[in-house]
Amino acid sequence: MKSLKASTSILAAFAMLALGQTAFGATTEEIAKSNCKAAATACDDTINYCINKKDNRANATVINALRDCSTACKATFDYLGRGSSFSKKQAEMTLEALNLCTKSCESFSKDNNMKACADECRKASGNLSKVVAGDK
Repeated sequence: MKSLKASTSILAAFAMLALGQTAFGATTEEIAKSNCKAAATACDDTINYCINKKDNRANATVINALRDCSTACKATFDYLGRGSSFSKKQAEMTLEALNLCTKSCESFSKDNNMKACADECRKASGNLSKVVAGDK
């Protein structure tokens, strides 16, 4: 009986994947939306971190990249959440902001806080690029 139950669960998971969903039922857009929220939070936290450091992390280029990324990610979260017809255009702009922010944060390779922000942005960029490409 347990074997049959396990086989059924595995088949259900494969069926969901075939329909473009993860085993937990999340679509690519839902995952990208969640990633955008996490990236925005990471950027906001990193802005405060950089300002408090009062060194080259607080320069206008870094802070603006973080702010632009946060703002773009929040907008994309909203657009995707309500199924806006502008979601794809917003996602394209957000990809640019995510990539710029990732590059900016990666320039501080020995700083774990900056690396963590870059990682969140990279993750959001990866899934958001699937949305732009039309992957489900």
